[in-house]
This record gives sequence, structure tokens and C-alpha cells, in this order.
Amino acid sequence: MSNKITNFKSQVKMIEPMRQEINAALKAIADKYDVTILAQGGSYNEQMVQFKLTCTTKGENGEVETKEAKDFKAYAMMYGLQKEDLGREFSNGFDKYKITGLKPRSRKCVIAQRVGSSHSYKFDPNTVKKMLGHIE
Repeated sequence: MSNKITNFKSQVKMIEPMRQEINAALKAIADKYDVTILAQGGSYNEQMVQFKLTCTTKGENGEVETKEAKDFKAYAMMYGLQKEDLGREFSNGFDKYKITGLKPRSRKCVIAQRVGSSHSYKFDPNTVKKMLGHIE
């Protein structure tokens, strides 16, 4: 199997493994500066793929606190959630998700990462409350 990519649209299955390799390569730089560097998200066309590169500092506890995580702690109560829900897991369909943050300006404002993946998704807060057992 050749690794040569000639068209990202027709070889879309190669994008996620490429992103994982990029993140692995960035780990040495991140460790050198004691930060976290991640290639996330992305868009593509036939000739190009673009990833969002995020570099974040670590808090006193050594954990990364993103803007979305800070927003979750600050605004969770406005959506009927608790700031302690940050990091909790819930199931939706056959997949499990871990709450990673909040984007207050979005209708689907709760950000959750699919467990075992680097993919993040937006959820309606009522859906998340139901999955966490806050409402029946």
C-alpha cells in the first residue's frame, strides 16, 4: 500500500492517521516546553488539508485547561449543568463521550470528545443533561 496522497477527497481515510502522526511528532516539542500541542479539527479539499494547531500551557496541577473548559466551569449552571460535570462521560447511541468544554455562543454548546478518539462533537445541553441523569 502506497502512502502517497494524490487527492485528499478521494483518500479521506488517510487524514486521521496523518493527524495522529503529526500529534506524535509534536509531542517532543511540547515536552521540551512543558506545554500541550495538538493538531485538531480540520477541513480539506482535493489538494489541501488544514488542521487547527493549538498550543496550551499547563496549570499548577499539570493539566491543560482550555478556554472551553474554563467556559464550562463558568457557565454550566446557566444550562442546568454542574461544573463538576466537566470530564464526566455519557453514552449517546453506541458511543461514549467525555465532556471537555462549552461554547456559550453555540446552540449545541456542550463540547464532548468521543472516548478513544480525537474527535470532538457539539451537543445540545438538554441532551447532555438527560444522558447524565439530570433530567428524566
